[in-house]
Amino acid sequence: MPLAEVVEVVGRTGIYGEVIQVMCKLLDGREAGNVLRRNVRTPVRMGDVLVLKETEREARPIETAARKLMKLKNKNKRRAR
Repeated sequence: MPLAEVVEVVGRTGIYGEVIQVMCKLLDGREAGNVLRRNVRTPVRMGDVLVLKETEREARPIETAARKLMKLKNKNKRRAR
């Protein structure tokens, strides 16, 4: 199972904020050195080492409030046409 080191804590996600989204750098395996975005259910901070079951999938980026607002405005513009 590949190991990955947390290099950045992006933020919290989930309905109740129970999931932490992190950027982690793969330490071994065939994709060593790549940085992936992953969702973690346990408390984590920069420098922690995670054991990943797989490295094929990557988490979707968290949407910020500004980004959601921009999407909504664009959606309303398309409806007005």
